[in-house]
Amino acid sequence: MKRSILLFAVFALSTGVIAQEVLDNYGPFNLDGGKVACKSDSGDEIKKTQWYEAPQDRYFKDFQVSTISGVSYHGDASCAVSQKLEKKVSLKLANGLLVDVRVPYKYEVLAHADCGSGTAATAVHLAKGDHINVECNVQGTLAKYEK
Repeated sequence: MKRSILLFAVFALSTGVIAQEVLDNYGPFNLDGGKVACKSDSGDEIKKTQWYEAPQDRYFKDFQVSTISGVSYHGDASCAVSQKLEKKVSLKLANGLLVDVRVPYKYEVLAHADCGSGTAATAVHLAKGDHINVECNVQGTLAKYEK
């Protein structure tokens, strides 16, 4: 029985049968990872993280992270969710039934770029005084739940 209620709750979240669901835009926000000079062969890199949290009575219905721009010499400059936290809330369905579900309320986003490491891999970048950088876009949709 619990499993069928949980499956119904997941279906309800994804199809919008939540009673009086109130949606708000979240963002867009800019996460600037900065600019770092490639000045050593030991692997200069950018690893910047930032937390994004829903207000107390809301959760993330969706959450997107994308890379706006970046320069990286070892792999692509990238932006990604590195952690997601959830909490249990009671959601009221259109039929009046209250269902306990776990919903995401907080995300950590990682902005990453890398100069590479090792003398052979970095010699050209060191000689030219190259830099790495990364910039991310973060946005989503918030939904309100009844307390």
